[in-house]
Amino acid sequence: MRSLEISMFIIQEIPSLVKPRQQILALGSDTRQRISWADQGRIFSLWPEKDILNTQDFYESACAFISKKLQFKPKILSFDPHPLFVSNQQSLVLRDKYFPKASLVGIFHHVAHVAHFGFEKGLTRDFIGVAFDGTGYGADGLIWGGEFFIYQKNHFKRAAHLKNLFLPGNEKAIQEPWRIAFGILYKIYGKNIFRMKLEFFKNRPKEELVLICQMVDTNFNTPQASSAGRLFDAVCALLNIKTIVLKEAEAAVALEKTALSFKGNVAPYSFDVKNENGIFLIDYTPCFKEIVKDVKAKKGTSEIAFRFHKTLASAIARTCKMLKKKYGVRDVFLSGGVFMNDLLRQEVTLIFKEQGLKSFFASRPVMTTDSGISLGQIAACLMEKTCA
Repeated sequence: MRSLEISMFIIQEIPSLVKPRQQILALGSDTRQRISWADQGRIFSLWPEKDILNTQDFYESACAFISKKLQFKPKILSFDPHPLFVSNQQSLVLRDKYFPKASLVGIFHHVAHVAHFGFEKGLTRDFIGVAFDGTGYGADGLIWGGEFFIYQKNHFKRAAHLKNLFLPGNEKAIQEPWRIAFGILYKIYGKNIFRMKLEFFKNRPKEELVLICQMVDTNFNTPQASSAGRLFDAVCALLNIKTIVLKEAEAAVALEKTALSFKGNVAPYSFDVKNENGIFLIDYTPCFKEIVKDVKAKKGTSEIAFRFHKTLASAIARTCKMLKKKYGVRDVFLSGGVFMNDLLRQEVTLIFKEQGLKSFFASRPVMTTDSGISLGQIAACLMEKTCA
């Protein structure tokens, strides 16, 4: 692996068993300022020495540098199709200005996460891809973040996902995860939630809680998301560990830290995996009912947090086992920021061994995060028939 600082950018050659002959430039995701390209069998990534505050300025300066200084002229320009992302909004402008002969190819966020397996184990190997992170734009126009894909016959197919939860207040729910927890419990218990007097919302004005109920009922400013990251946030808030956060993944990190302090051994909580219109849906409703019961019984917070991690690992394993039976695939690649959680990775690995599934993670952990999206976009372009 070679790294070279040039002007305001750092360029690194990425080691890969795959030596792509296609010339591809991938803009990655607005969530990280990192782009990648494939040229003459070699793969490179570029990022600024210091984050550029304006994402549009980053794309403009990076593409100008690649086009003029490196004389790179890609045949494919890949981007994240999120309608609000600069990478999407500027893809046509950047193509016309710097790469007029390139074809534009949108690669969805979570497909890019799991496509890394192509670089790890080869472009033609069938596998189940599990992408768990905070939020990303999905192919159905909704917010994804707890996804299972099957890769077969040069095509990615969404085969399972977590049940959608509610984000009352949209971005505000990410900053105040107690809103997500309250929304989940409101869908389970209805107005009976006001009698529960749980610590995490006990001091909230009733008018505010009533408003959140109305937002959930009417879907007003309350998008739904199949997000594993937001599920961690909700459990963290429900346990009153963190009800408000200031930085990314703060609640999930706090929940893992709490869980790691538990030294016993417990069974996972209950959950359901249902087949809805040919797609498996992981329903965590039974898990939240049992967590509420444990909270009321004043069970230890660390024990509950540990059981939640074990539950999610069990749900992943059961879903993958069902997908293995349906599609005949046993290799499972797990990616996305949620799998930076060491405890979850450990539990998944243990359960997979017991159930005859083979788990794989990115060889470089940073590629599990959104820093790897641009590389995943290149892999997906090589792996998808439509991008060949």
